[in-house]
Amino acid sequence: ARVWWDSTRSRGKPPTFPSKARVIRVSLSAPTWTSRGWAPDSPDFFYWAVLQHDRVNLHYGRKMLEDAQAGPLSSLTSLRPSECIATRAHMLSHRYTRAKETTKDFITYHGSVLVEWNHGQFMSVFELSWFNGLGGYNGKSDWFRDRDETGGVLRAAMPPEMLFPWVSKSAEIRGFDLPFKTMEEFQAFIDEYTGKQKGKRFLDPHCVYSAPVRISNRSQVDIMRYLLNYIGRNRLYSEEMRNCQTFAADFFSLLAGKNDIEPFHPINRIMYKEQRHTFLYDPDLY
Repeated sequence: ARVWWDSTRSRGKPPTFPSKARVIRVSLSAPTWTSRGWAPDSPDFFYWAVLQHDRVNLHYGRKMLEDAQAGPLSSLTSLRPSECIATRAHMLSHRYTRAKETTKDFITYHGSVLVEWNHGQFMSVFELSWFNGLGGYNGKSDWFRDRDETGGVLRAAMPPEMLFPWVSKSAEIRGFDLPFKTMEEFQAFIDEYTGKQKGKRFLDPHCVYSAPVRISNRSQVDIMRYLLNYIGRNRLYSEEMRNCQTFAADFFSLLAGKNDIEPFHPINRIMYKEQRHTFLYDPDLY
């Protein structure tokens, strides 16, 4: 087969379609740095949507650690990220509302961890899921009231490099600040969207565990570093071994200092091996 154009030998010339060829085959590859991050200078696939008065600002990869040194990230508190201290953690689980539930849907639960802060202005929820799962879904997240609106706040905050089709065998971690000051306000939101009717989002929600955040280093900056380390060490997504529930168990266990934490659903416990130590170590040194 004749090679018409090769990026490594093109000397900057753009590709063209051969004038006399009826069929061509194209092989595409992304730059090597895309295996580590959404930008070449900010590795690791964790992003945090930080709540503002009228929007969210999105920080991703290790560059968020630099952003955190510049001052408060949220307009809702005057505290710097190093002064924002996690106080309580809650491990959550729920099924998704479907028009018609399959047998698999009945045993599929989403796991996440909700964190309360010392400033009391909002809470933050953390989850692991498919890589580009929300970027490929136009920024639609169940944690945002405007999920079904065109151009919601999360979609507006997402840069172009995050708007790609999802990859179900790779993972990302997401953090979302939610405008709830108490667990009662958060529970009211869950209750509002629980049910099988159109527009509902959650089924059979559970707060599986709750505990004080006991780990000594528990500032917002510390939380950032833990999550960047965790996803940087292993980007695999697996329904059997590494998924939202296994992440929730690992993360809650780390924050609460508990050894007996397991994924919510018994099926996810079968192959579960806790990996909370990976929150603590720099993945680049392995």
